[in-house]
Amino acid sequence: MQRCAGSRRSGGELARAAAGQAFNRDEANAHTAGLFLRAGELAPARASVEAIPSWRRIPEPLAWMAEITLRQNLPDDYWPLTAELAWIAPALLAPLFAQAAPASVLRLYREFCAEAEGQDDEGDTGSWFPAWLLVEHPDLLPFLRTAHAHDSRPARSAALLIDLLIGERQGLTQTMVGKRQQLRELAPAIFARYMALR
Repeated sequence: MQRCAGSRRSGGELARAAAGQAFNRDEANAHTAGLFLRAGELAPARASVEAIPSWRRIPEPLAWMAEITLRQNLPDDYWPLTAELAWIAPALLAPLFAQAAPASVLRLYREFCAEAEGQDDEGDTGSWFPAWLLVEHPDLLPFLRTAHAHDSRPARSAALLIDLLIGERQGLTQTMVGKRQQLRELAPAIFARYMALR
């Protein structure tokens, strides 16, 4: 235990020594945010991520912030962040969830992976996780609706599902025909599952 505590202090000291350095994607592992995170110092890790311009659009700092919020068990924060990560860097989802996700989140991701296995879809399957969540677990709508928009088929599909779910809750089902048509054209499998659950 003492050895672990010492290594954590060393990591924090290393992070403090690197403070003030600009983020460089080629040397992302050496940035203070990642160093603080590996040392278990979540508050300075968060501050370091927030100091990176446009951090929410860059895979590494977005993944760091998602990990911080997962470790702090803040669903208002981690759901939209992990949705955005799924859209811009889906390959980072599995390792992130494996090392930091609460059991309930990890269970949902494994359920998604099991259902998605063998589906022949272009791109990384993980990018469809947020849309799948909205269809299978619409109770997560309040969390996922705050995710920042992204221009990809999976992200646009999730945005349409958010509009559809909100419309349903407001009793506007008949006025949502156009959005259903858009979803059917954009993501036929997601649309079919969405309609099957109506």
